[in-house]
Amino acid sequence: MSESNGPKKPPIAMALGLVALVALVGAFAARIWWFSEPPPVPDLLQGLGESSAPGSQEAFLARLDQRFPKGSSESTMIAELLRQGFKLRKDARPPAHEASYELGASINDRCRRSGSVRWTAESDRISEINGGYSQHCP
Repeated sequence: MSESNGPKKPPIAMALGLVALVALVGAFAARIWWFSEPPPVPDLLQGLGESSAPGSQEAFLARLDQRFPKGSSESTMIAELLRQGFKLRKDARPPAHEASYELGASINDRCRRSGSVRWTAESDRISEINGGYSQHCP
């Protein structure tokens, strides 16, 4: 009977399996990290406090009026809203139009945010603009 001269070396298959497992765990961790980063909050909603605070909705409406004053270009406003992540609502009743934004809570940000912009326009000029937002941070 022959005696072994030291500890047995792990088989190549076991070593390859361990390398594959480490690579799989690393890829999964990278994917979680990559997708856990929330999209940026639209400029229109940045810096706004809890939506239930006194004066918060008025501050949002003032921001809308300043950014998109009556008489300004509807197509420019729509392009800006889309760039910020708002989506046009197809079910808005004419002559009104609406764009909305919604962001749920995530790993890095517990706050839920949403906003909507409603407007009417004639000949590519905004005639009325209104809206509201919601922000809840438990």
